[in-house]
Amino acid sequence: LWFFRKGKGQDHGFVPAETISRRLLQAYGQASELGILIDNVEILKSQVFSLPGTRFDLSNAGWQALAVGPDGGIYPSPALIGDPAMRAGDIAGGVEMVWRRSPVLRRVRHASVAQESAYAQNPLKFLVGGGDIDHSLIASGDLVGGDPYVEVYNRVALAVIAEQASQYEADGRLALLARMGERLYECGADMGEVAFTHSNCVLSLPGQDGHALVKNFYSAAAEEPNEDIFNPVSYDEGDIGHVPDRSRVRSYGCGSPVLDAEVQTGETLVDLGSGTGVECFIAAKKVGPSGRVIGIDMADAMLAVAEESKTQVVANLGYDNISFLKAFFEETPVESDSVDVVISNCVINLSPDKRQTFSEVFRMLRPGGRAVISDICYEGDIPLDIKYNQKLRGECIGGAFKQDELFWLLGDVGFEGTRVVKRFPYRTVAGYTFYSITYDVRKPLAVQEQRLLYRGPFAAVVTETGQIIPRGVTTEAVLSEGFPDDTSVFDLDAAGNVTNVEQPMSCCCAGPVSIQCESSESEAKHISGCMVCGAELVYSQSNRQLACHYCGQTLAGNVVCGAGHFVCDACHAHDALSIIREVCLGSTETDMIALMEKIRNHPSFPLHGPEHHSMVPAIILAAYRNATGRIDDEQILLGMERGGTYAGGGCAFFGVCGAAVGVGIAFSIILRSDPYKGKERQIVQEATASVLQAIGRYKAPRCCQRDCWVALSEVARISEHYIGVSLKSDRDLACLQSQENNECVKTMCPLHEGYGASGTPIREYRGASGGKTRGAIPTSGQ
Repeated sequence: LWFFRKGKGQDHGFVPAETISRRLLQAYGQASELGILIDNVEILKSQVFSLPGTRFDLSNAGWQALAVGPDGGIYPSPALIGDPAMRAGDIAGGVEMVWRRSPVLRRVRHASVAQESAYAQNPLKFLVGGGDIDHSLIASGDLVGGDPYVEVYNRVALAVIAEQASQYEADGRLALLARMGERLYECGADMGEVAFTHSNCVLSLPGQDGHALVKNFYSAAAEEPNEDIFNPVSYDEGDIGHVPDRSRVRSYGCGSPVLDAEVQTGETLVDLGSGTGVECFIAAKKVGPSGRVIGIDMADAMLAVAEESKTQVVANLGYDNISFLKAFFEETPVESDSVDVVISNCVINLSPDKRQTFSEVFRMLRPGGRAVISDICYEGDIPLDIKYNQKLRGECIGGAFKQDELFWLLGDVGFEGTRVVKRFPYRTVAGYTFYSITYDVRKPLAVQEQRLLYRGPFAAVVTETGQIIPRGVTTEAVLSEGFPDDTSVFDLDAAGNVTNVEQPMSCCCAGPVSIQCESSESEAKHISGCMVCGAELVYSQSNRQLACHYCGQTLAGNVVCGAGHFVCDACHAHDALSIIREVCLGSTETDMIALMEKIRNHPSFPLHGPEHHSMVPAIILAAYRNATGRIDDEQILLGMERGGTYAGGGCAFFGVCGAAVGVGIAFSIILRSDPYKGKERQIVQEATASVLQAIGRYKAPRCCQRDCWVALSEVARISEHYIGVSLKSDRDLACLQSQENNECVKTMCPLHEGYGASGTPIREYRGASGGKTRGAIPTSGQ
């Protein structure tokens, strides 16, 4: 109790807030070592670690309580009895009338820490609640803003935040150490968006902590089956045939992580929130007599049912590898680095300290161990009256995870390789949909450097450490041993062979594909329309899951032929990339159009497709190398890899033709540009914009030949200005594909044997190099 300066209380008895704070925190440190609670600190903890969105705003005086003095007067609080200005009415007039109409109570109820006052600038105002109205009124004459002990509340609040964060370790990683709402000290039935602080005159300890609430709820569910939380999973009789009915009918959850965890013989498994033991009993059969299963629960009633059922399970199995322990999730009696698998079925959301629970899971697991967890999540935001509702918290709804915050938290703790296994709607409450989600996380092994190639369908993926792996680009990445564990990423050895995915060789030759190697007649690829059958392609405005005709991988795509064939970008470009590589690495040609003609005249090179995005930078870089000798083959291949990351159809769907992107890639490599080099970055973007403007002059459907020719012709015009070397595009290019290209614009095309859009004879146009070009190249604003 703080010194109250009223009546006989004089100023000389007042102790400064700074002194009180220091002594209080010293006492708190000693009390914690002895297991003693100091109610002043515990009350502030319950406010500081409330759910996000909860605002504490003054006390409950005049809202939930009144005081009656010996003079018959009604006052907002006991400390204000006898103050004429705070007399709300007379008991003789009836409490109800005073409660409803008193101007004094109206004044109290309108007071708020958000008011324009010096206290409104306190950044912790909605955590500490503005202080005590009695102290404030007596010290300053105002109900809010004058409590001389607010600094005590602020200092204690910051101290307990720091204390909470210090309990978690990040091991040198960048991680959030404490998020509001992950540690919940109290869940009162009357709490909501705006809550009252506890009285500073008569302090009380929290009435309902998270453990007590959950323990009472599930103890009742152990005695009498609760249909509101019954697990919707239907177990196969082969998995559950050895489990007594008493445990089956009290199986609560939202999934079955034991079935999704691919449990192996001989493994050690821990089930957090094992309840009546049903998933432990299933696991016991899967790990066999050489394995071990540990169930952890805090409810005596649940553990009693589990122990009772265990006798029959052991008799049915013929061996005993199961033990049940009573403990909180936040303090498990399991050795560190001793567990292969941790499972949990819809109970971590019940933990009052979720971060500590996940930290315990991480601690228990061996390096490389996994946790497979089913739980409840939601998207967006849900109201606090759902989060604080005690019944809904017991039913796993109130404490559900916000989906994005769940995966941030897992990363903070140190898990990696997080993968969503299943997700489906679970329940709708007050119009808000909650989902059952099962996810798999791994404790990292020692790190090692790996060569990876991301296959798609997205433009790139990001590793746990933030490294970007672009689609189609061989990337050196530092990852944990054993990564990757799926087929979306190729793991490459030193020779470039894929080591983690079986790939039947469809080519007729062994070893690296040569330019002379063509597909067998049965696998011949069409160079126009559908690569499989030659039919016209149909583009959609939205993606759907499609299986590639060649590699069989199911990817998101939006283009198929009339016969339903889908070819992924990687397969579409596979043979063409070999042609580009062979020509550009083996030629001494300095004319870009000559290189383009040689590549595109190959019978296996398609009329259209994403391979052109790799072709343009490869041609520019090869011509530059042959003219100057300033770059090598590795940089040409780098240009091809970067071009391969740009999606097919980008000219229309992204608004930037891949040929223009290819020019930017080539110039970037020549200039050694990066995001920190202002001049080089500007040049690359200006060059790309110049080319894009030239391509955009033609009101025409896509034609990869025309767009690449325009891009290379524009490069010849601007190259000396931007890179100091005049690249050539002198060679005439005769169009031989007009009849095969259904979207050909005929005489409107600069490559047609007639006239360009301006009416000028095509063969009279000349590029910046002085050589002939076959189209009116726009000036790009210069």
